[in-house]
Amino acid sequence: MKISIQSFVLAAAVAASMGAVAQAVPETYTWDFSSPQGALGTTQVYTSAVTPSGPSPVDVTAYGFQVTYDPSNPSASNTQTGSAIHLYGNQGSGTENGLGLKNYPYQEIGFLVTQNQGGQNNDGQNNDGQNNDGQNYNNQNNDGQNYNNQNNDGQNNDGQNNDGNNNDGQNNDGNNCDNGGGGTTTYEGFVQVDLSNLLKIPNVDPFATITIGSLQNGTYDAYASSTLGTIGTNEIIDHSTTTPNTFLLSDFSLANPYLTITANDQAGLDKSILLSTLSVSTGSPAPEPATIGMLAIGGVGLLLGRRRKSA
Repeated sequence: MKISIQSFVLAAAVAASMGAVAQAVPETYTWDFSSPQGALGTTQVYTSAVTPSGPSPVDVTAYGFQVTYDPSNPSASNTQTGSAIHLYGNQGSGTENGLGLKNYPYQEIGFLVTQNQGGQNNDGQNNDGQNNDGQNYNNQNNDGQNYNNQNNDGQNNDGQNNDGNNNDGQNNDGNNCDNGGGGTTTYEGFVQVDLSNLLKIPNVDPFATITIGSLQNGTYDAYASSTLGTIGTNEIIDHSTTTPNTFLLSDFSLANPYLTITANDQAGLDKSILLSTLSVSTGSPAPEPATIGMLAIGGVGLLLGRRRKSA
């Protein structure tokens, strides 16, 4: 059997290019938020594991925040600037693994209800309203009843009225608290993850995957935010009970890099969650220049062979 040079060149180019593509194995980057364990700072860096090993690991940074929360107007908290709070690494049994918030119920992401210290103040009960100014003896003195020769001006009750002893000087204004009837304040805690380095991974797939821990009859939300410390208004996962769950990386950019994870109060303020893992994969890369060149050589050889045969 006679094999032309052109056919040989084409076959070699195709084989080489197929080999080059076959060597491009997708990688998966996974960030495990259950380690380190225990009380953490207000920020924590997490380094990815990569499978198969080879590419350099990628770091992401997590942050803890809280904002005041009004159950009657829950969306108002989405645009508040939060205050930094400490993170907490949980590593328990089953699904009780992941990143939460220190000093929150179960050290998880959720809601914190606090009792105001002003609940017992005396502003509403101080003695200003009960002092004896209105009852002093100025109106009862004997000036109007005195006798010119024996008047009681020297003994009237002006000098003994209760102005000097009234409760103005003893009222509780100095000890009160301005909050009046007391009450409670509710805080919404949330975790943000800066995805800037993740977004720079070459050929990253369009979807990322998160797993949520401690999801017991509760729900969670996820947002894309441009501002560190602000939950954001672009909700990418809404009232979900699904884990693992995926979201589009196209909602993020280097100018909009923060992934926000919050619990949702739909099932009650006592529900809380953990951010367990985040992962992305890379797809098949575009052919390398050398591969494209080999395919071009093969194409030219095939074209020349056809022309020679027709001649």
